[in-house]
Amino acid sequence: MPAVRQSSTKSEFYRAVGLNEQVAEDNNKFEAMWKEAKAGWYTYLQNGDRNVLKLEYRDDASVQQPWKWEQLDPTAINNAITAIWGEGEPWPRYYYNLGHVEDGRVYNWVLRWLLWHICRHRDWRNRRQPGAQASPSNDDAGAMPTNDYWATVMNR
Repeated sequence: MPAVRQSSTKSEFYRAVGLNEQVAEDNNKFEAMWKEAKAGWYTYLQNGDRNVLKLEYRDDASVQQPWKWEQLDPTAINNAITAIWGEGEPWPRYYYNLGHVEDGRVYNWVLRWLLWHICRHRDWRNRRQPGAQASPSNDDAGAMPTNDYWATVMNR
């Protein structure tokens, strides 16, 4: 199965994993994957542990949570993907398995796409609310905005 870029739209992601945005059951499947990935994001990458950051950011006091995707160490991202994949419920794991690639570039593009969008959309929400601080207790922090395309474009 061909992978999608992490910056691909939600529609492109749906097509790549064989889901249909017009089918309620498929939307429920997507939401379940999103919730698992979001929980994993806060458990493994946004838990306050600076060891998930690239070396150049770990001791930089100006780098504060919420971490940006570009600040995260690729090994930490892959470790989070492995953990989320291993802890996933059986049917979401089916979709995670579709994203497994062993070409040395991307470990699991399905979970990578989900995590990237959770990170980016959390940032998008924060930019929409000047002065707002994100926190792991903010249930809406990883909510998928209704206009996926523009949220991604605005975050470049």
